[in-house]
Amino acid sequence: MWISDDEIAALAVRLDLSDDDFRKAYTRRAGRGTVLGHQRNQDCVFWNASTGCEVYSQRPRQCSSYPFWRGVVHSQDNWEDESRSCPGIGQGDLHAESEITATAAADGIPAHRTRVRVEGS
Repeated sequence: MWISDDEIAALAVRLDLSDDDFRKAYTRRAGRGTVLGHQRNQDCVFWNASTGCEVYSQRPRQCSSYPFWRGVVHSQDNWEDESRSCPGIGQGDLHAESEITATAAADGIPAHRTRVRVEGS
């Protein structure tokens, strides 16, 4: 999951760490950005199989915008592909197209990393 400097600062405060210590313990560089680390099984470093996300209220934008990522909502085929690995797709409340569009536009994924070309990037 991509994580911004502001998100790092907020999580560092929550965990009573300096930004640098948080970065060393929980992130790694990925090209021009920073991503959260992961466990050996590839789960997020903050995922606990028993209790869920340990930083849920301050999770990065990419986490909170899922599954409404630009690359996922770009086409029906992409949405259907994603639904095969996301049991929540097709469940729960329906969302207005305008809400989905706004969420996807600010999905937390750097424009240079998305599979969908975004105007102006």
